Amino acid sequence: VFICKFPARTLWLQQQLQLPPISFAHCADFVDYLDNAPAKDIKLVYVAENITQPSSMMGHVLLQISGFNKQNKYVDHAVSFYTDVSGFKAPMFMFQATVTGKKGYFSLTPIREKLERYHRDEQRNIWTYDLGLTDEQKQRIQYHVWELKTAPLTYYFKSYNCATLTHFILATTGSAEIEKHFSTALTPLDIAKSVNAAHMIT
Repeated sequence: VFICKFPARTLWLQQQLQLPPISFAHCADFVDYLDNAPAKDIKLVYVAENITQPSSMMGHVLLQISGFNKQNKYVDHAVSFYTDVSGFKAPMFMFQATVTGKKGYFSLTPIREKLERYHRDEQRNIWTYDLGLTDEQKQRIQYHVWELKTAPLTYYFKSYNCATLTHFILATTGSAEIEKHFSTALTPLDIAKSVNAAHMIT
């Protein structure tokens, strides 16, 4: 049960302790995820701020994972973290998002619908950066995304937002430069700067 829920940590322990290869064949849900959400290519997507929505004043950042699925169809997924802004009331939202925290939502969804909404409906600029990662680094990210599926996450506007979670995911690559750029108050633009400083952008 443990290795099916925490495959990235299992893989890390196996490598650190030089244990025999571990099979995930009995983890049916995890294997199905690997088959349908491949991570052959990983990109960083930076979405500019939406000036009509104070909750999006810093912009948004997410990861895009792509590849051919089990049916040999090329698929793109967005790995994203956000909070609910429906019925937005600035004073209440800012109090919850900075003091008490709001319920955070971690999602793995087809990316096209997200980008269309940002670009067409909200008129936001989008930058996409191809990341030059090794197969091992891509595997760590893909496995860790699965671990986050059931994690209880609380959203804080400054201290635990989309940039924070994206930073933590990228830190699984083992890049010292990424880790060096950690701050208790990260913005989406900070993530773009840190992957650039780590020479990850191809």
